[in-house]
Amino acid sequence: PPINAGSYAVVATIRDLNYQGSASGTLVIGKAAQTITFTAPTSGSFNDPPITLSATGGTSGNPVTFTVISGSGTITGDTLTITGAGNIVITARQVGSANYNAAPDFQQTIRIAKATGSVTLPPENLNYTYDGTAKSAAATTTPAGLAVTFTYNDSATPPINACSYTVVATISDLNYQGSASGLLEIGKAT
Repeated sequence: PPINAGSYAVVATIRDLNYQGSASGTLVIGKAAQTITFTAPTSGSFNDPPITLSATGGTSGNPVTFTVISGSGTITGDTLTITGAGNIVITARQVGSANYNAAPDFQQTIRIAKATGSVTLPPENLNYTYDGTAKSAAATTTPAGLAVTFTYNDSATPPINACSYTVVATISDLNYQGSASGLLEIGKAT
C-alpha cells in the first residue's frame, strides 16, 4: 500500500476457488497540512542584542524561513538584528513538499522601544553675563552626537535678559530618548 501523497490506480481482484471478478479505481492520498508555531518576543529595545527566532512546522521537517515585512530590522538565518526603533513585522514561512502543503504564513509584530540615552548639561554653558544677546545652553549625549532640543522656562527661544531660567534638554532622535534639566543663569552686567 502507498504512503506518499498522490493518485494511485487500484485493481481489486477476487481470489476464490468458485468466484472471479475485479474492479478498478483510484486511491488518492492528499497532502497533509502544515501549521507553523512561531515564538518571538513582542517587545524589545533599540540597543538589545540580536534576537534568535524560533518556529516549528509540525512533522514535515520542511524548513521555516523568516522575512522582515516592515520595520527596521534585518534577518540572517534565524537571527533578527534590530536597526531602529518602531514596529518590526516578521513573517514565518514554510514551503510545501511532495507530501505537505505549504503552511499559511504566520506574522508576528515586535514593538521596539527607543533606547535610553543620557544628556549632560556642562556648567560652563549655563552661566553668562547680560550683554544684550541670546544665551543658549549646550549639552553632550551618550551615545555621542545625538540631537538635543532645549526649552528655557518652557519656551524654545533662548533668553536674553538677566534672570534664572530652567533649562530642559531633550534628546530628539529616532532611536534614543532621554532628558536632563538644569538652571541657566544670566547675571546682571556691571
